[in-house]
Amino acid sequence: TRACDLYALYQRAFERRGLATTSQAVGHSFGIGMHEPPVLHAHETAKLEPGMLLNIEPAATDAHGRLYHIEDLCEVTDDEPRILTNVMDTRELFVVQ
Repeated sequence: TRACDLYALYQRAFERRGLATTSQAVGHSFGIGMHEPPVLHAHETAKLEPGMLLNIEPAATDAHGRLYHIEDLCEVTDDEPRILTNVMDTRELFVVQ
């Protein structure tokens, strides 16, 4: 999988839900520095390799201009990515009341 493939997946998932993508990137690698290449955007062709750490940062804006943003730290594996974020289960929508 290439970085641009992951970005395209983000765009398609948001489009199916009627959400506009608000960023030209959906994340980046994570290492010694907080933001390292590859950046997950439409033109990054770097291949994602097992052992890489990625910050996945989808964001959306609602009809009122409010921004919703979440981040997950993930490890690339040979199979499914391993989510390292452990504060809450980010696979479910967090509702603020």
